[in-house]
Amino acid sequence: RIDDVVGGLGSAVVADDELRAVATDFLPDREASESPVYRVHVLGNERHAELVRQKLESLLVQLEEVTRLEEKIADTTRDVKELPEQKLAAAETGQKLGEMKDSQTQNAANLEELAKEGMRTLREALRNPTIPQETLREWSKNLQAMQELAQGEMQQASKSLSAAQQSAEARAQESGKALEQEQAGLEGLEK
Repeated sequence: RIDDVVGGLGSAVVADDELRAVATDFLPDREASESPVYRVHVLGNERHAELVRQKLESLLVQLEEVTRLEEKIADTTRDVKELPEQKLAAAETGQKLGEMKDSQTQNAANLEELAKEGMRTLREALRNPTIPQETLREWSKNLQAMQELAQGEMQQASKSLSAAQQSAEARAQESGKALEQEQAGLEGLEK
C-alpha cells in the first residue's frame, strides 16, 4: 500500500486499469498533488507472446528500410568509383562522397538502434515461457549480427568514404574499399 511507503501522506487510486497517486503536504491548506494517470495492462502469456512477435516483425520491416538505403549507398558508390578520373577529382564528387558518408553513418546508427531495440524486446520475450527457446536463440544471433554489421563493415565503409572525400588522389582506391565494405554489409543484412 502506498500509505505504508509515504507514511500516511498519500494514497493510490486504482480504477479499472488506471493508476494514479495522490500526496498531501504537512503544511495545512495545501492542495494535494496528483501523479499522472498510468494505464496498467495485465496480459496473459499468449497475448504477451503476440505483442513480442508484432514488435519483432516491426523491427524486420525497419531492417528492410536499412537494407534498401544500404543498397542505394552502394549503388551510388559504384557510380562514383566508375567515374572518369577528371570527374572523380572534381569538388562536386567530394561533396557527394561527404553526403554518402553521412548517409552511411546514419544508416549504421539506425541499424545499431534497431539491434538495441531488438535486444530490449528479446529480454522481454525471455520472461514468457510460451515463446520457444529456439526462436529466442535465433533472434539473439540475428540481433548480435546486426550490431556487428553496424559497428564493423558499415562504420568502415563510412571511414573509407570520408577518406575518399578528403583526398582526390586516393578517391578511386578509397571508394573501391567503401564499395567492398558496403557489399559485405549488404550480404550480412540479407542473411
